[in-house]
Amino acid sequence: MENCHPFVVGGDPRTVLAHNGILAHPSSGDPRSDRRIAAEDLLPRRPFGSLDSWAGHERLERWLGTDR
Repeated sequence: MENCHPFVVGGDPRTVLAHNGILAHPSSGDPRSDRRIAAEDLLPRRPFGSLDSWAGHERLERWLGTDR
C-alpha cells in the first residue's frame, strides 16, 4: 500500500501526485515506486520552480514531455 498513489508531495496534504508512467528510476534496493520517489525526493526540491506559477507548470510539462 505504501507504493500506491496518490502520494503527498513534500509533506503538504494539499498537494498530491498520481501518474501512470515512469517518473524516476529507483536505486538498487530502494523499495519505493518511481512515483513515490518523485513525490518524496524530486518534487519537494522544486527543480521546476513553484508549480503554482505558469513558469513552473510549463517547466514540469516540458520535463514530462506533455508540452507537445
